[in-house]
Amino acid sequence: MVELNKREDPAGPEPVRSRGRLAFRLVGTVAILPAWCLVNVAAWGAVLLVGDLLELVFAFSESAERRAAKVADRTLRRVRVLPSWCVTWTELRHRGNATASNID
Repeated sequence: MVELNKREDPAGPEPVRSRGRLAFRLVGTVAILPAWCLVNVAAWGAVLLVGDLLELVFAFSESAERRAAKVADRTLRRVRVLPSWCVTWTELRHRGNATASNID
């Protein structure tokens, strides 16, 4: 059995995406990103508010605190800063290769 290097991707390198599709995704990113940021800020504010209210409950129950900590850990692992379909200007200029060596 051949052992793969941990950095190697068994599927190979990702194909270069077309410039038209990247431009379409960039327009979507520019249109949606401000709303996405507002939703993230509102969600974090709600988490802080609920956390402050739950502090009163946790003062009397350690088991509830442990369960809430597990739920919070599972939830925060799923949070993404940007949607997976977002395209940056660098990706558009280098046709999907954001790690291009000649990025200006």
